Amino acid sequence: MSIFPRTQLIASVLILILIIGGIIYWVSFIKERTGKAPPIEGEIEGEGELPETFTLNGIVSEVNAKDNYLLVKPIEEEKEIKVILNEDTEITRLKFPFDPKNPPLKGTFTLEKEKISIDGLKVGDQILIKTNINIAGKKEFDDVIWLQVMP
Repeated sequence: MSIFPRTQLIASVLILILIIGGIIYWVSFIKERTGKAPPIEGEIEGEGELPETFTLNGIVSEVNAKDNYLLVKPIEEEKEIKVILNEDTEITRLKFPFDPKNPPLKGTFTLEKEKISIDGLKVGDQILIKTNINIAGKKEFDDVIWLQVMP
């Protein structure tokens, strides 16, 4: 009778080892396949990871021509971002080639570009900014290639 409990103990240990081995294999398989470990319980998958962003669409909330920067409120966000311009930043205002209140009935058109300086920007302008750097999650950035004021 002493053989039966010993066999049962060995079988239990082997089953436990197989279960632990399976869990380790599963975790390493998921990590190898996705490049990251599976989310921990209570953790939101993808949290903390922001996609790379090289453009910003927003509304100008402050213009400081003396120090060469703007405060921009991104569309559908509450925070403001400080955008530092440099002497190489191209600033243009896009304009309709006709009165927007009285558009032509037929034909196509191309927006006209007018070069302006930082002094030509005003609070409330909707702008599109292109940068050389990833600005995802940043509260301030520079290295602005161009800035366009939307019509």
